[in-house]
Amino acid sequence: MKVIVRSGFQEMKASPWEKEDAMHEDIPILNFLVPKEFTHENGRLTGVLFEKVKAEYDAKGRRNLVPTGEPHKHMACDDVLVAVGQENAFPWIERDVGIEFDKWDMRKVDPKTMASTHPRVYLRLATPTFGPKNIIWAVRPTATTPRC
Repeated sequence: MKVIVRSGFQEMKASPWEKEDAMHEDIPILNFLVPKEFTHENGRLTGVLFEKVKAEYDAKGRRNLVPTGEPHKHMACDDVLVAVGQENAFPWIERDVGIEFDKWDMRKVDPKTMASTHPRVYLRLATPTFGPKNIIWAVRPTATTPRC
C-alpha cells in the first residue's frame, strides 16, 4: 500500500492522526505526484502513471502545481482508492462504465459494502456520498467484503 498525494506532506488533506498511523505502519507517502492515466491490460488494472510536480507561488501567494519535467512515474497496482476531495460532481467518471448516479448526479453506493452499482468498483466514503467519514471506513474489512 502507498499513499500518493498531489501536494506536499504538510498540505495533504488528512487528519494528523491518519498521517501518524500511516507512518507508524510504514506506509509510504509519496508527494507531488499527479495522476495522469490508469494503465490496464486485457481489461485488468495494471497501475497508474503519475507526473511529478512542484509548488510555485504567484505574487498573491496562490499555489500552482507545475510539472518538473521529470519522466512520468508508473506505479504498478491492482487496486486504487481515489480520494479527490469534497467535490459533489464527478464529471471524470465516464457514464457508460456501469456506475449509476441518482437524480442529483451523485454516485449510488451500498452503505454496508461500499459497492457501487458496478460489481468491481468500490467508492470512498467522502462527504458527497454519506457525509464526513475518512478513507479508513472505505477499506475496512467487513463480513460481506472478502479481503486478501
